[in-house]
Parts: sequence; structure tokens; C-alpha cells
Amino acid sequence: MPSRADLHCHTTYSDGSLTPTELVDRAVKRGVEVLALTDHDCTDGIPEALEAASRHPGFLLIPASS
Repeated sequence: MPSRADLHCHTTYSDGSLTPTELVDRAVKRGVEVLALTDHDCTDGIPEALEAASRHPGFLLIPASS
């Protein structure tokens, strides 16, 4: 069965409006199962996002940058 995925997301570490934790939690709440964190020129939010993702079994976070 296909997963719901969002493969291009930004956090407050770039030009997004949510922290990494808020982004992961909102994605899970909305049924997203795969999320790529793609902040511009910055990977500083990845540790926080990975920690948040670890609290959601079956959720896959793809660390990236754009």
C-alpha cells in the first residue's frame, strides 16, 4: 500500500513557520508517513526532527537539505 509522503518541507531553521518538532507532529497528525526535511542550506533542525520522529512508530523522516 502506498504511503502518504511530503518530500519537501522547511522549518524555522530556514523559511518555514514550524519548529522541527511541530512539523513532524503535524505531519503525523495529518496522516503523513514519510517526510523529507529540506531546509535551505542548513541541517541544524535534523537532530530535533529525528528525535520527534522517533516518538512515532512507522514514521520515516528523510534528512535532506535544499
